[in-house]
Amino acid sequence: MVILDADQGLFASDFRATERLAQTITQVAGRAGRESRPGEVMIQSQFPEHPLLQRLIAEGYESFAASALEERREAGWPPYSRLALLRAEAKDSAGLDAYLRAAAASGHALNESVGKESAAKEGAVKIFGPAAA
Repeated sequence: MVILDADQGLFASDFRATERLAQTITQVAGRAGRESRPGEVMIQSQFPEHPLLQRLIAEGYESFAASALEERREAGWPPYSRLALLRAEAKDSAGLDAYLRAAAASGHALNESVGKESAAKEGAVKIFGPAAA
């Protein structure tokens, strides 16, 4: 069995991409060999020395998952935080942009209303964007 272009999972902007890649590799490897028939998995990558691939191959999915959870904790990503996405579409891009900028301003105003000390704490609303899809 072959996994093509594994690099998409290694360098995607979605923080969950590496987890999906590791799950895919694990699933494919599990199906490659059955019972007494050995199997082989080939992974196409321009970065075969990437730490994720090396850890997954050498230590298995559980080790990868522990490492991924630690990275998420350090970065403040789920499950150690919560994310919300406000997505909008409209025929009028100027109106859409104004709407999304107003929504972002509301989040900033929420932080201001709880005080600067509280805004720096973990419970603060962090605003990213608006950004085009």
